Amino acid sequence: MIMVLYFIHCSLLLSSFLSLFFNPHMQSSTIGSINIHGGRDKHKRALVSEIVSQKKIDVLFLEETHSDQADEVDWGLWWEGPHVLSHGTSVSAGVAILFRATANAVILSVSEVVKGRLLIVRAEMNGSVLCSVNIYAPKQGSDRMGLLTKIQSELRNYSQDHIILGGDFNCTVDFTQDRTNEEPHPQSSQCLKQTITDLDLFDTWRLKHPHTRQYTWIRIRNNRVSAARLDRFYISQNLNTRLVSSTITPVGFTDHHLVSINLTISSGERAKSYWHFNNKLFQDSTFCQSFGNFWRHWQTKPI
Repeated sequence: MIMVLYFIHCSLLLSSFLSLFFNPHMQSSTIGSINIHGGRDKHKRALVSEIVSQKKIDVLFLEETHSDQADEVDWGLWWEGPHVLSHGTSVSAGVAILFRATANAVILSVSEVVKGRLLIVRAEMNGSVLCSVNIYAPKQGSDRMGLLTKIQSELRNYSQDHIILGGDFNCTVDFTQDRTNEEPHPQSSQCLKQTITDLDLFDTWRLKHPHTRQYTWIRIRNNRVSAARLDRFYISQNLNTRLVSSTITPVGFTDHHLVSINLTISSGERAKSYWHFNNKLFQDSTFCQSFGNFWRHWQTKPI
């Protein structure tokens, strides 16, 4: 009997393993984020399009778009898929979330928590609902703390969703790993750390690269180099097992790097798996004899 139970146990583990990695209903999606430091220039937007094509990005977060109401027509003519703009001014702020046309995304809801700074878009992709949250945190520490506090209160309303929080945070959680210098405003750093802890969010880069030092922003001033990993993605715990990769890629038209993650997204409900006994084992004389001997011996054991 123990042998049979062991066989069943192994078969169930194998079935679960195969359904996790070879499920035909699982599709891969790439989400990227980049601070473009102004997107009013059509040539810069063309470079963004080129990156999306090269990296096969399905959802793109943009920060510092410098867009306003008058730019909406131009952006609509440029970008072919669904998109949401949250305007700042023509010289500052502005965020956007863009869905590639081939991603077949359906936007369910939009919330401009802070115009030009914090945008939440819920959309259905491949049968799953993703809650995409794009942030462009202020450079001033005190202002940044106010925005981070809003994230915490706002995202509690989406606790059941697959949350993807990304963008330019303008601070780090652990400067010893993510900066070349000390954190300029440790209070906002601590506020962010508390926020992601309370919301049960995880840094995708650290999940895949626990000890790697790599930066997304570099500045050279007075012959001194400053660098930090300001641009990041955080995901909710229910997406941890679906994270395939997390990458940082330099680009040539902004002082920030592109950060991207790849996730497996389920297209509908996973089919239930079950174990089926192989009846041909009854035709195996060795198996039948071994099982018969085992069972007779088992029956003689005291209870």
